[in-house]
Amino acid sequence: MAKEPKNPSGQIEDKPGRRQFQPEYKLRILQELDANRDTRGAIGEILRREGLYASQAAVWKRELEAQLAEGIKSRKRGPKSDPSVPLRKDNERLERQNARLKEENRQMRLIIAAQKKIAEMFPRPHPEDADLESERGA
Repeated sequence: MAKEPKNPSGQIEDKPGRRQFQPEYKLRILQELDANRDTRGAIGEILRREGLYASQAAVWKRELEAQLAEGIKSRKRGPKSDPSVPLRKDNERLERQNARLKEENRQMRLIIAAQKKIAEMFPRPHPEDADLESERGA
């Protein structure tokens, strides 16, 4: 099997512990099962010999395929980066943009207020007034 018993005295415990298998053992069994998959009855024989269930082997195979599909992750050395840094940077950028837009809004309001005051100082003549002046001058 994969592991030595935890109890070296040889006494049998009331409740057996959960079996744990090393990755090397799992890989060896999967390779042996794969090599003998065309031989009739060989897989059952291997599983009985090792004291395993077919469902265990199926789970191991799925786990191995998932690991192979995912690939080996590269491990960076040094301290781990803070996951909140991108969010903090994005928040700071949005705050700067908000402050800039507020300042532009304030300036636009001042310009509009000045335009209103100028319009009040120099009122436009109504089209009716222009018609009256043209009649008077004619």
